[in-house]
Amino acid sequence: MSTLRLDGRVIASHLGFLFKGRRYYYLPAYDQEFSRFSPSKVLMAKLIERSFHENGVFCFGSGTYPYKLDWCQTVGEVKIPIVFFDPAARRALDDYIDLRSYGRVAVQQ
Repeated sequence: MSTLRLDGRVIASHLGFLFKGRRYYYLPAYDQEFSRFSPSKVLMAKLIERSFHENGVFCFGSGTYPYKLDWCQTVGEVKIPIVFFDPAARRALDDYIDLRSYGRVAVQQ
């Protein structure tokens, strides 16, 4: 959990993960009262700086959202294969797994 504070007041926060030198950007939030100052962007910039200072990688997560181009020159999209080895298991899971909810991230063959 990372926070950005102004006079002790939390104006932006971020719940993320750090694993093997890779910082995953997951759930940001900010105080609407300060939105014109973009506190989430300020906090993200600090997290990116910290990642680079630690010789790590900052991972924005899935999706090719335009805001990512503010921070880098190119955006790549990771695909997640979903493999079912047993057709019976696949049918049994149909009610619980909706592959459409994964959007463009999932690839099904």
